[in-house]
Amino acid sequence: INAVHRTGGGRILLQPGNYNISQPLKGYSNIEIIGSNSANTTITFSGSANLYFEGTDVYDTGTITSVTGGVNVTGNGTSWLSNLTTDHQIFLGQRWYKIAAITSDTTLILGEGFAGLGSLNSFPGVSYRAAKVIQGVEIKEVTITGSTETGITFDDCRDVILEDVIVTGCNKGIVFTNSAQIAGTRVILPANTSNGVEFQTAGFGDFDGMSSAGNGGHGMVINNCRVLPFDACSMSANINDGVNITNSESIIMQIELSNNGGQGAEVVSGSSNIVFRESLVTANTSDGVKLTATADNC
Repeated sequence: INAVHRTGGGRILLQPGNYNISQPLKGYSNIEIIGSNSANTTITFSGSANLYFEGTDVYDTGTITSVTGGVNVTGNGTSWLSNLTTDHQIFLGQRWYKIAAITSDTTLILGEGFAGLGSLNSFPGVSYRAAKVIQGVEIKEVTITGSTETGITFDDCRDVILEDVIVTGCNKGIVFTNSAQIAGTRVILPANTSNGVEFQTAGFGDFDGMSSAGNGGHGMVINNCRVLPFDACSMSANINDGVNITNSESIIMQIELSNNGGQGAEVVSGSSNIVFRESLVTANTSDGVKLTATADNC
């Protein structure tokens, strides 16, 4: 991984076999990790070792007052000239945007058109996050197991693709935090000690054929997220809820929710436009789908 990173990125091909790893593996931008097949290519971590991707140089002082003309950002209490560069990106409305120019301590210009905040937030006084993000990551055809922490973590990341990946026998399977433009196909998360997968302040993703089953916590946690569709997915036989959603908007699910020890799905609070369509909800210990507190327009 380090060697490929030094050349600016590239592809790491894993031959069939079991790779025993006792130290955390740090991932970088523009890297593909591709196994032969998830059935015969396994990375087995010991202890708290795991695979992690983490952006750097985070700055989040002050708030955002407005975004005008689709690209002109105005801040309040910010010191952008001395703390940001055009290598940073800014996280607004659960989406990362490139920065084209920093024109003062309180004004900057986006390099991508602003897609809005959604209905759960409004200017002024919106929090933000700026970082040098990890981007352009692909992980395919590999099984990851054994970590007493989270098998794979993504913090301050964008443009992430997972395909035919299994994460099992870890504390948590996968956690996305402050991440966007993320996609997964046939991501399987069975028999982890805690939650199978978590989306924490994330958005603008697309997941097909995700299965999170037999985990010791929730199958999936979605917190403070926006615009995440899940097609032909399954969250079943988890000790707690199949899906647990809080403070999120525009979460669209075509999903199986069965045999969970809690609810099939609970929309806990502060959420809007949560859609379940063509879903199978059966044999959960508690409610099938439960809307709690201020869960509106669902």
